[in-house]
Amino acid sequence: MFVPTIRIHPGEVQRWRFVHAGVEDNIALALDGHQLHEIAADGLALGRRVAWPAAEPSQEGVRELLLGPGYRSDVLVKAAPLAPGETSKEYFLRDGMLPAALSLQAATTAIRVAQSRAAFNAGDLIADIGNKPQRIIARVLVEGVARDMALPSGEELRNRVPSELVPIREEELTDAEQSVRFDGMSRRSCTPDGSCPICQTETPDCKLHFTSNDRVFMPEHAPRMLKLGQASKWTVAGDGIFPHPFHIHVNPFEVEREEPAQDGKMKRAKLWKDTIILPAGGQPKPIVIRSRYMDYEGEFVMHCHILGHEDMGMMERVKIAR
Repeated sequence: MFVPTIRIHPGEVQRWRFVHAGVEDNIALALDGHQLHEIAADGLALGRRVAWPAAEPSQEGVRELLLGPGYRSDVLVKAAPLAPGETSKEYFLRDGMLPAALSLQAATTAIRVAQSRAAFNAGDLIADIGNKPQRIIARVLVEGVARDMALPSGEELRNRVPSELVPIREEELTDAEQSVRFDGMSRRSCTPDGSCPICQTETPDCKLHFTSNDRVFMPEHAPRMLKLGQASKWTVAGDGIFPHPFHIHVNPFEVEREEPAQDGKMKRAKLWKDTIILPAGGQPKPIVIRSRYMDYEGEFVMHCHILGHEDMGMMERVKIAR
């Protein structure tokens, strides 16, 4: 396994930019002995510092910085001082354990087991698969001359937020409410307009597909329509089996997540993103997001960021028009 080395001086502050460019599994990111001070998500400034805790066993669920396929995260790391007599100290950047409901590998295993039992509903099996194991991502070496660098203040970070990323008010939601459902893998017989009724194995052109709102992506199918200069609320849900990362191009959305507060407890907080994991683990729980369409007029797509799912149909065209 390739484990790169990141070098940092004692007391130095570095900005690390993470891109989850894989599809194998979600990542629970944590660094031995150091907080990860997140300042941007999906390339969008948070306007605050979110201090994700150092790597350690947790009794309260997922407290690491969660990265799904397509996620990006900018963090600041301030290196710990060396003890008297030390010339260097080694730490590890870790991908920690995740519960089965957030693990792509657990979902894939459950699907295979369900198929072997001639059934595709694998939701009940996920809890039996077990947690995703921990991995090491990088070695971090603290060495060299000490540097006394400060983390940025809250005011400095608030000034970095683009003016268009202001909270969407209730009275702005004048465009039609949107609903998206990423459906599980099933056998379907699809027509060029994207209509895909469930079929039996012996039916001609009966193939395994992932769908969005019961449709497989077809270029000829009419796009989802949005109005330029307006905003709308979206309700997005998965199938309860795979933790699908919902991703949309062009316009980010406002969403809530659980993140560490200053007292160390978890709290709900708003942020702007363009990719969000729809958790698995039984009955799908919808996520509510808000988005506004102020500048771009034209077409783009939204899709699952597990590219195999996208390639098997889990994608839609979207169009913004006057």
